[in-house]
Amino acid sequence: SDVVRSARFDTTGRKVITAGDDRSLLLWDIRNLKAPLQTIYTKSAPNRVSFSVRDGSLAVPFDDGNVRVYNVETGEKTGVLRSRNKAGYCPAMLCCAWLDGRTDMVAGGFAERVSHWQVKRKGSE
Repeated sequence: SDVVRSARFDTTGRKVITAGDDRSLLLWDIRNLKAPLQTIYTKSAPNRVSFSVRDGSLAVPFDDGNVRVYNVETGEKTGVLRSRNKAGYCPAMLCCAWLDGRTDMVAGGFAERVSHWQVKRKGSE
């Protein structure tokens, strides 16, 4: 069976997102866990996910050193945050967190690496 790497409640507490070794992100209604509301397929297995309190965006770190941002309701990828050291190497990103109510996000992983971004949303100034 496939491994669930991460599970997080959304900002309302009514939905849960799971990230699995099968390279999927599944959005569930906690009142009905028989079938997901939304399925997002990714190119590789996602790591520990994080919801933005500000707008419900989902940030997903990957082993390729990138953090991808999704609109969880539509499944649309809205951004890619790249982490590279001075030599151009991309250490795996294992976890990420949004600063509540803000556009700041941090992610961390291997090689004692922590990255910080100010995430601009589509349509924002």
